[in-house]
Amino acid sequence: ASLEPVIWLSATEFTFSAFEGGTDPDDQILTIRNSGGGILNWQINEYCDWLSVSPESGSSTGEVDDVTLSVDITGVTDGDHSCVLAISDPLAINHPGIIAVNLHISIEGALYVPSEYPTIQAAIDAADCGDTVIVDPCTYVENISFGGKNIILTSTNPDDPSVVSSTIID
Repeated sequence: ASLEPVIWLSATEFTFSAFEGGTDPDDQILTIRNSGGGILNWQINEYCDWLSVSPESGSSTGEVDDVTLSVDITGVTDGDHSCVLAISDPLAINHPGIIAVNLHISIEGALYVPSEYPTIQAAIDAADCGDTVIVDPCTYVENISFGGKNIILTSTNPDDPSVVSSTIID
């Protein structure tokens, strides 16, 4: 058995999902413990505005410490967001432990091409009245028909002049 502390984590990735302007996603639990010798004096460094961790530090001689990961989506726009948690103890053999935290914010009533639907037509076919089909920049070789549906078809950032790639229906 190792004499030095070893950082043991219950997961190396967490994913949260929510609707823009909706309620925050449910909290998730990260478990940290020392799977080596001595005392693990851990601290979590997190680098994103929308995530909070509690507690931010602790110690373990082998017992389990639960850390609550909470997301606040206030002011977070639709799309994919990610950040990294670093669980550190300079004395641990495997310092730091790294965890990826992903947040997907979607617009309620939005259908995404190609992440959710492979083609624009497939998204239109699945859409209900009032829904929005949001298309990533790419060239789509297809003929589309709205079938009389009252929906919106748009690219991901139609008004952003800094986006250099185009969405083209060929």
